[in-house]
Amino acid sequence: MKDILRHQIEKIVPLTDDEFQLVLSHFLVGNYKKHQYIVQQGNPVPYVHFVIKGLLKSFYIDKSGKNHILQFAMKDWWITDNQGFYTEQNATLNIDCLEDTQTY
Repeated sequence: MKDILRHQIEKIVPLTDDEFQLVLSHFLVGNYKKHQYIVQQGNPVPYVHFVIKGLLKSFYIDKSGKNHILQFAMKDWWITDNQGFYTEQNATLNIDCLEDTQTY
């Protein structure tokens, strides 16, 4: 599990074992069930998720009730509502688990 995250980071910068342990200390493991939302429109967005296993989709629902899929995220991929996370505002997107999912 940790190796996936380390490999992702080391695509950009090499890390010693001690440096990686420091980085890892800032992550929590999340376990989610199929059809569980990890982000919902109107709620705060406290995390960026790095997918360890599973499949997620990011989408929004327009005023007429139609779903618009923006992104899929699978193993070794990052996902969040960027606008909500970085501006510390409520989510404008939903992120739903299409399979049982585990993230950092």
